[in-house]
Amino acid sequence: MYSAARGGFSAILRQAAVAQRSHLSSANTKKIPRRRGEYLYGVAPCLAALHTGKRQIYNIFLKSAVGTRTSELKSTALSEVRRYAERRRMEIHYVSKETLERMSSKRPHQGIVLDVSPLSCRKMDLGDCRLEKDILSERLPVWLALDGIQDPMNFGAILRAAFFLGADRVITTARNCCSLSPVVSKASSGAMEMTTVFSISDMSGFLSVNQKYYLESFEGKRGNPY
Repeated sequence: MYSAARGGFSAILRQAAVAQRSHLSSANTKKIPRRRGEYLYGVAPCLAALHTGKRQIYNIFLKSAVGTRTSELKSTALSEVRRYAERRRMEIHYVSKETLERMSSKRPHQGIVLDVSPLSCRKMDLGDCRLEKDILSERLPVWLALDGIQDPMNFGAILRAAFFLGADRVITTARNCCSLSPVVSKASSGAMEMTTVFSISDMSGFLSVNQKYYLESFEGKRGNPY
């Protein structure tokens, strides 16, 4: 009797394994929509992109969940993604881990990738770069001016800190900073999706326009105006 029961249980396990391989095989062989924008990956960036509505969402890709364990955070995030797709009648494409790794260039995707329209900096003229406009609102503004930030990981970390510390505006130079890429968004923990980054062509001109105000710089002394 024990042998028969053990044999029956083994058969069930074999059937489950076959079903799982079949499911994963179909996830691997199913035709994947051609990329229309860029691949955004990771729970925080993807959820932020869905909530802010600044990007156009072309396709949603989730990791096939057969035989995997999902954390509470991921479970909540996946539920939000499914609700988003249902409201907009979008199909969710369930794909293999290997497929997601190709989409994210083997960077941490946490089981979710979106095909989205790119983000770009908002161009800003020097005439709109006067601190006095914000100072007249009886609140001391915090503007973060960035020049020469070429490393996307550093750029993302700076945007994350600026967002959570409440910076009023982030300004970069058009030619001398890296773009608002998915790598930057992931490094920012999604803060890039919720931040409008302005771009100017002349950082020295910006500093000159605001020279009567005291600015803080890593290269200057505290309290010394540029």
